[in-house]
Amino acid sequence: MTIIRLAAASVAACAAISVASNSFADNVTTYTLTNGYFTDFGTFYGTITVDNTTMVTTFDVTTTSGNELPGDVYTSTSPNITVTPSFHQFVFDDSVNHTQLALNFSGFGDNLDLSFGYEGVVPSGSPSRNIYSGDLDVTTVNESVNSVPEPASWAMMLVGVAFAGAALRRRGVASA
Repeated sequence: MTIIRLAAASVAACAAISVASNSFADNVTTYTLTNGYFTDFGTFYGTITVDNTTMVTTFDVTTTSGNELPGDVYTSTSPNITVTPSFHQFVFDDSVNHTQLALNFSGFGDNLDLSFGYEGVVPSGSPSRNIYSGDLDVTTVNESVNSVPEPASWAMMLVGVAFAGAALRRRGVASA
């Protein structure tokens, strides 16, 4: 009877610890670009979503044609688009169209302004166009994620409980 109580208590404690340790808050920040204009009269708009590890999770930024460059679509579902985030900057590279879009921000937290940026042909940089103006809205959302332990974790927990039960049973037989 003691072994069953120990096993039940061990399973309950391990389950509670695994659920508590796998619950965490994840900050997700969404940057929304609106009213964006280039110096060649092209426009841009879109969204960029970043998690708390500064990894860009999704993005969808569209530029329209102007006097210097045709428009392009920078989206996370396209395999030929890569994004490089750094402090107050996102750089999107399109390996098919050989264009690059750089967006630079100033400010802190949710009070960011689009301070500078360009779109140009790489690697030569010509033709290119600079950002004339644009609005940037920043939204940060705290999401709580509860994950379920993997089967391997459950298996290791059950093996540990079995070893503890076997040790108690062996100790109980030796002392009797």
